[in-house]
Amino acid sequence: MYPKPTSSQEKSASRGKGSREQLHDLLMTKFRGKYHVSVQNERELDVAIQAEVKKALSVVNSLTEKDLNALDSRVNEICRLKRDNADAKSVRSQAAASVKSSASRAKSNADLKRLDIDQSMAPYSRPQEMTEEEWFALMQKDHAKFENE
Repeated sequence: MYPKPTSSQEKSASRGKGSREQLHDLLMTKFRGKYHVSVQNERELDVAIQAEVKKALSVVNSLTEKDLNALDSRVNEICRLKRDNADAKSVRSQAAASVKSSASRAKSNADLKRLDIDQSMAPYSRPQEMTEEEWFALMQKDHAKFENE
């Protein structure tokens, strides 16, 4: 009728689990603050740190200062690698944007050249049955003839 009393080992195991969870939370707060990890912006980095902390807590029964220092240096290395990788991705995306921008400028320059030719031929009007591309080709041809004379 009454709940079965738990053994002292079960009590200490449940108490230990709670303190391990508290230690995990404490270490995560420490590392997030120390390495300025934004959980929302750097989710991948935060997950990697959590995995490292869980691994450290599961391997050792009691953490010594040496263990904590080793954990700190591993977390430092993880942060450095992840952020270097993110910086490299950022540089690649900026380079891609620069290439797109160069292509856009080249297209704009071609459009300006086309506009110059169209304006130089302003006295002439395009016949309605002729497409703009045909008219442009004709104007380029006439312009080339004019330059060669």
